[in-house]
This record gives sequence, C-alpha cells and structure tokens, in this order.
Amino acid sequence: MSGYTIDSDLNRVVPGSGELDTIWHPGTPRVGKCGVILLHGQSNPQGWIDPGAPRYAMEMAATITACGIPCISAEMHGNAWANDVMMPDIPAAKTVLRNAYPSLRADKVIVFGISMGGAPAVRYAQQNPTAVAAVIGLIPAYDPLAVYNYGNIGDFYMEQAWGFSGVANFPAALNLAATSSLAAGIPILTGYSSNDDAVPAASVIAYHNAVGGTSENLINIGAVGHTFDTMPISTVVRFLVANGA
Repeated sequence: MSGYTIDSDLNRVVPGSGELDTIWHPGTPRVGKCGVILLHGQSNPQGWIDPGAPRYAMEMAATITACGIPCISAEMHGNAWANDVMMPDIPAAKTVLRNAYPSLRADKVIVFGISMGGAPAVRYAQQNPTAVAAVIGLIPAYDPLAVYNYGNIGDFYMEQAWGFSGVANFPAALNLAATSSLAAGIPILTGYSSNDDAVPAASVIAYHNAVGGTSENLINIGAVGHTFDTMPISTVVRFLVANGA
C-alpha cells in the first residue's frame, strides 16, 4: 500500500527508556484535524508495526494513515495495563506526533486501543474527557475487572503492573467500568467478538452502552475468539473522519 511512510525510533515518547515508537506519516496529511494514538495489546508492544503479530493491526494503521491521518504507536512500558507509570506516555505521544505535524489540533486526540490497549484508551478518556475527540476499541479490555475475573489473560500482568494480589485488592483506579460516566458522551467505536475467550463480550457491550455509544458504532465482528481481523477497516476510517481525524 502506498500513501504513507513509517518512521521508527527510540526514546521519543519515553526518553531514556530504550523503548521503540513509530510515527505513521501520511503522504498528504489532513490539516487541522486530530492525530491518532495507537495502543497495543498485551505481550505485543510492537504489535502495530509487527507484520506477524497480528498483521491486521499493521494493515489497519497503514490504511488509516494512507487516508491522510497521522498516527503514532509506542511500547508504553509494555504490559502496563493502564497503570500510573504508563498513562503519561499517552500525552507524551500526542506531543511527539504534533511536533511532527504542527497543523494537527492541539486540544484533542483520538485514542485507539486493541485488547489490553482498550484499558488505557478509556482511562485516558475518563481522565481527560475534553482532550479526547473519540475512542476506538477492538476486542477491547474496557473493563479490566471483568477481564481479571474471566481469568484467561491479564490477571498475572495486572497484578504485576499494579502491585496487588487477588480480586479483593483489585485497584479502584483500574475498575474502569465503575467510572465510565467520566467519559460519557465521547464518541466511541467498538468491535467485539461474540465468543471472545479473553475479554468477555458482555463487559465490552456494557461499557460501550454506559458511555452513550450508539448501536451503529457497536460492531459484532463475529465468533472469532480473541481476534479482530474481521473488523472492516472502512468502518474505522469513516468513524475517524466523522469524529475529527
């Protein structure tokens, strides 16, 4: 696919960390619009640029960028599960992207999370509702407590990232479903798998509805387990353009 280039480097988002970050440069960037921050899944900190893990993420980012929308992805402390160490990486990424594209809007950004990346996407929206133009989540962990209780992914990494043990000590700050009202009204596009074996579909649907997401923007991508390559990229692009990108 033409119409974009990829610029990967170290330490731009998290100085001195040795972490990789990537700016997706469109051939002809849209002016006066929002950039997009791409948030990776668990155990896949380079997932947006790794053609093998999973390739569809890279194809989606490439398509978005080829439509004129600048994006940035970064490792953001790996399996951090939206903890207080990694959350400053999101505004840092926004700054790096805007330095590359001064014509981007300074006041708002769009956050796009896959799997675990759904947690920092919605936590950032809850913490900064006036600074988020829209949220996109694919098989997203909007409700980390539900994912923890499901027990198929994340529980060990959540405990490591947040320093707790057992559901009785689950951090209130990570119980994002309980604070969903903080992000009410922010446009949201959600793609969920009806038989997701890692992120309970019911928890994804409940969060989407709780923040006022529309039925049109709640996409059942099929019984595809914890994968997302059945999500139409055209749907994502249309949503981005309609909501500030």
